[in-house]
Amino acid sequence: SGFLNWATELAASRPVLLLRCILATGHDLQYNLLYPVDSDYLNKLGKYCSPEVDKTVVSYVNRLCRSRGVSSNRIFPQEILLTSSDKSDPGLTPLFSVPLEYLRLRFAFLQVINTSVSKHLLPAISLSAVDLAPHSLGSVLLRGRDFLFYDIKLGYLTSSLTARIGGRETVFPRR
Repeated sequence: SGFLNWATELAASRPVLLLRCILATGHDLQYNLLYPVDSDYLNKLGKYCSPEVDKTVVSYVNRLCRSRGVSSNRIFPQEILLTSSDKSDPGLTPLFSVPLEYLRLRFAFLQVINTSVSKHLLPAISLSAVDLAPHSLGSVLLRGRDFLFYDIKLGYLTSSLTARIGGRETVFPRR
């Protein structure tokens, strides 16, 4: 009953936080499990793991973010849904043979990676000497740019340009 009281109080004061807590456990609002937890099942899903699928998921999420006007960290995995109009898009062909739950799982993985790269890695990286140091973090990041969401790249570009100008606050146009 302690947990139920806590959840009731949290729902009254901060319902979005309660929703995020429930979703973080891998459940939806009806408390159905969204994410697979069986290791054998996860091993079967490993056959869908490829850089091409990941790049296509990033491309799909970028398009979804632009159509909704939100950043990639505002999208929940259960919002990943291939509609009939998406199935007519030849750019999304690698996703057609992949189960929906795997796409959601892969998106959640890419979302965590992007958030970690954005918060911890990008502020410490300079891309100015990528040609001189081919094994540097900047060079690795440059090779993995197809796995970064558009808003992460845009934020890095904006902060780099702002720092390059000399720290002056400049507003850059958004796409």
